Amino acid sequence: MVKFHCTNCNFEFEAENASQCGRCSSAKIEKKFENKAAVDPSAPKPATEPRKFVYSPLLNDTKESWMKFHGGADFQVCPGCGGKDFEFIWKRKEKVCKKCGEIMPLKRR
Repeated sequence: MVKFHCTNCNFEFEAENASQCGRCSSAKIEKKFENKAAVDPSAPKPATEPRKFVYSPLLNDTKESWMKFHGGADFQVCPGCGGKDFEFIWKRKEKVCKKCGEIMPLKRR
């Protein structure tokens, strides 16, 4: 028996000689060849190392370094004048010092 594969309906069937598919009667059939590699079951399997993840050296593999790189700074005191009173502009994700007008980005989540 030879295995055949219908490319029209993806049906696999066994037959001696086939000229059409048994399901859809299509003539688009092809022989299916199985490649069975000779595998010795007593042979030891090759040792595979665990998959290593490559992290970006820019981010330095820690959450703290990621936050530092991506602007995680939260200004409690204005770097320009030392004021602690701010006006928040949520639309532009900024805060503005009411004393000197210094514009600082808001902390990301």
